[in-house]
Amino acid sequence: AAEDMVCEAKKMTKAAIAATEAARDAIEVTRKSSQAELRAYIHLENIEITGLEPGSTEVPRIAVVLKNHGLTPAYKVRDMGATQVLYSEDAHLTIDDDVPRTNMDIGPSQQLTRTHFLKVATWKQYKDDVFAKRGDLYIFGRVIYEDAFGETRHTNYRAKLFVHKSPEMGIEMVVSAEGNEST
Repeated sequence: AAEDMVCEAKKMTKAAIAATEAARDAIEVTRKSSQAELRAYIHLENIEITGLEPGSTEVPRIAVVLKNHGLTPAYKVRDMGATQVLYSEDAHLTIDDDVPRTNMDIGPSQQLTRTHFLKVATWKQYKDDVFAKRGDLYIFGRVIYEDAFGETRHTNYRAKLFVHKSPEMGIEMVVSAEGNEST
């Protein structure tokens, strides 16, 4: 009888341990789900262009609007970006990760606008090729930030200048098929 009691106690102990492990697993799943629901999510919201029209004498500017679509702030937001004209689909876009442009916090639903200025001499050198569609103008960047749970996150964005065939339609930046991803 004592042996049966010991055997039954061992079974109950194993069952209690298994139930405790299952409860811990459930708590971890709930924690991860809550964090995913609440955390900051920085994404490309819009790109605005001025001074890129063929006859313009303005300094060309491209304003990249980033927005926190999450429910908690994004902390220590650092944005690195560049503008580059490429002549091949296989060309590589590079960002200097050592030169962050900002270091600030962005609350839920808040936006950060980062302006890229094209050098006048560079634009003069490439604009004929861009408007003739012999080369493509890209704006691209990487945003690194911390969420409210201390996790470092990043968002990569890339857009390409699209020149419409009809001059009345003008030009616009469109999000590229590749190069846009986040953690």
